[in-house]
Amino acid sequence: MKKIDLVTGILELDKTITTGLDPFYDAGLSEIYEIFSMFNFEEAANVLLKGVLGNFFSEGTQGFRHGNEDKEELSKYLLSKKASLSETVTIDELLEVIDVLVDIEKERYMTYNKFADMGVTFDIPEAMECIQDFICKLVDSNIGDAIYGYCDEEITKEELLDFILGKKGVF
Repeated sequence: MKKIDLVTGILELDKTITTGLDPFYDAGLSEIYEIFSMFNFEEAANVLLKGVLGNFFSEGTQGFRHGNEDKEELSKYLLSKKASLSETVTIDELLEVIDVLVDIEKERYMTYNKFADMGVTFDIPEAMECIQDFICKLVDSNIGDAIYGYCDEEITKEELLDFILGKKGVF
């Protein structure tokens, strides 16, 4: 997998989640983005971008994230800023991205369960399942149970990442 494909995949994840949460915001739940504030993928993207956009990450990617720019335009823009994004992702880089994503997923999971325990559920499959689905796609294996094990604190993050590293077909 090319680094640029992973970065754009992360940004597509952001776009999917925002699209899933928008109807709640539009219906008057203006705090939905506060409730699920963990959905910030800048750190995950910056594993590969390494801050190339500086303090302008949101501005540099908002055209794509808000549907005003397509993936090809974004890719060209990012490659013009950092040509090494055309290189293949290393296993260490992939694990670093996954490390960030599993923390986001754990926080989402805990927030979802906190509200579910109070009788409030957010039935938003595109937003509530897409991080796990994205990680499984990156690993090319269904590791959902292991991710839930980490979210439920049955295994440590190190154990999860070791499990992922041991999976065949990481690329």
